[in-house]
Amino acid sequence: MISFSRMGCVAIIMVTVVAVGGCSSRQTVKNVAKGPASPEQVRSEAEQALRYGDHAAALAAWQKILAKTPDDVAALRGIGEVYLAVGEHATALAAFDKALELAPADPDAGEGRGLVLTALGRHEEARRQLGVVQQASPSRWRTLNATGFLLDIEGKREQAWHSYEQALALQPGHPLILNNMGHSLFMDHDYAEAERVFRDGLRSAPDGAYLHANLVLSIAWQGDYARALAEASRKQTREEALNNVGYVALLRKDYTAAISYFEQAIEASPRWYPRAAANLERARKEAEEAARR
Repeated sequence: MISFSRMGCVAIIMVTVVAVGGCSSRQTVKNVAKGPASPEQVRSEAEQALRYGDHAAALAAWQKILAKTPDDVAALRGIGEVYLAVGEHATALAAFDKALELAPADPDAGEGRGLVLTALGRHEEARRQLGVVQQASPSRWRTLNATGFLLDIEGKREQAWHSYEQALALQPGHPLILNNMGHSLFMDHDYAEAERVFRDGLRSAPDGAYLHANLVLSIAWQGDYARALAEASRKQTREEALNNVGYVALLRKDYTAAISYFEQAIEASPRWYPRAAANLERARKEAEEAARR
């Protein structure tokens, strides 16, 4: 399938419960050798490392605890959170499952498991798991955010927004919640309002690649290609920005604009640009077919 360059997905990027979106590159977590430290120091080290995005250090710290106490529920939860954060969902699920075997009513492990199931696309299981968590602990923003997403993909927009708004009340301005709200508006074709929400998210997370990619899409889908190109060029090379904006024009069946952007992308690229060339071929073919109808 012909797709955007670097954006990866030929659609709005849906970031639901993890900081790393489905279209972003994965970070491989490596085991780190154990070192001496008190359990309290290690826990503090692990929590701080994860908070600041140092996933390898967080994993190493939790592993130090598990090396001494293999049934430490907090350490298993922590390892689950690390793997969830870097998109290694099967490993994360195994860690949360083990934690729940040891502590079936643990709300943090239950929430983590629900978030992983959502990311894996196992939506029915995720609904059940998150429902259990929400019943026991109704004020968890991540559970509310994920529940909103699951309701959204069922087409239950009013209920989804109720969940999003509850989540946002608990975590004002959080970029993951705002991204999902923007996605909801985008899927309703309210591109101008989606743009506004994505911009709100970028105020909280200026380097949020998924928010910026979605912002570009929302502008381009309004037919404002020049503004979308200017925005895309802030994070992408010119040839990538031209190709990506051209692809939205192609999806909008604006063939003249699409062909022009793909041609410019090929010309701007310092080397052969096969993706733009494939997109150009498709645009010309669809334009010819449309002209014959």
